[in-house]
Amino acid sequence: MHCELCGKEILGRPKRVIVEGAELETCAACSGLGTEIRRPQTLIGPANKVTAHTRTRYRDIYRQMAGELDPDFDDIVKNARKRAGITQEQLAAKIMEKALVIKKIERKELTPDDKLRKKLEKALNVNLLIEIGREKAQRGKPSGNLTLGDIAVVKRRH
Repeated sequence: MHCELCGKEILGRPKRVIVEGAELETCAACSGLGTEIRRPQTLIGPANKVTAHTRTRYRDIYRQMAGELDPDFDDIVKNARKRAGITQEQLAAKIMEKALVIKKIERKELTPDDKLRKKLEKALNVNLLIEIGREKAQRGKPSGNLTLGDIAVVKRRH
């Protein structure tokens, strides 16, 4: 596992810290740059005793995504709907949404969330995601993973 701040390989157990509002898994050296998150411990004893609340596991939605939303999603939806020969109201009824949602998407006033994007893709037989190019994301680095430390300038507290 690699530190999400500096990119170095973490030996041992990673530290969970909050840095500028972001929850990160860091190495011991970078853990001092934020506030460490202490996990509540459950009480040991009979099952009828109350245990401390344990936090649900953090789910990274960005790891599940295969790409990012195409910046021209509004044109793709509008053109596909017109090719299919249906109105905004008919499309809305087909995917069980309000017509206003379709209108706002086609005017780029509303960005569809993952659930709505999948409904639109299925109804219109289009793909609204584009592949994220690895070479585009890495900028100056020839190899390795992109970390927060590659992008952000960290100011040390004194």
